[in-house]
Amino acid sequence: VSDAITNERFIDQAGSAAATLRQGGYDRALGLFGSDMDRDFSAQAYNQDLRSQYDQGLLSRAGLEAGIAGQMGSRMDQEASMLTGLGSNARLIDQAGLDANYNEFLRAQQDPFNRAQVEMGLLSSTPIITDSNSTSTQSQNPGLAGIAGLGLQGASLFMGNPAAAMGGVKAASKLI
Repeated sequence: VSDAITNERFIDQAGSAAATLRQGGYDRALGLFGSDMDRDFSAQAYNQDLRSQYDQGLLSRAGLEAGIAGQMGSRMDQEASMLTGLGSNARLIDQAGLDANYNEFLRAQQDPFNRAQVEMGLLSSTPIITDSNSTSTQSQNPGLAGIAGLGLQGASLFMGNPAAAMGGVKAASKLI
């Protein structure tokens, strides 16, 4: 019986020692598992922070690219506006040249008529000598001398000698 009690005590002590060892192993394994879980959670949080920073960087880059694209669009609009202004100025300059040429053409077309009007005005107020003491102006019917003077004066003006034109009237009046 004493051997049986000794064996029973030994088995109890061995079982208690084995249970203590198992409990220690389980506690240690549970502690290691908990610290692994903490490290895994920390690693996931760190990775999530990195992913968030990366995403923020991508969004920031996209924002910068959008800003650059907007600036390029503004610059292109400014260039287009400037080119439009330059084109408008060029058209205005061209039109001014065309207007000046047209006005010169009209002036050249009107020039013979203007000259004839001036000559007619001069002839209508040309003094005619009637006697040695007085002069008078004939404005209605110049007579044969006036017509001859007009012809000579017109020919002289068109030939380019206005002085001869003025002398032509006097010479024509002396001839008659």
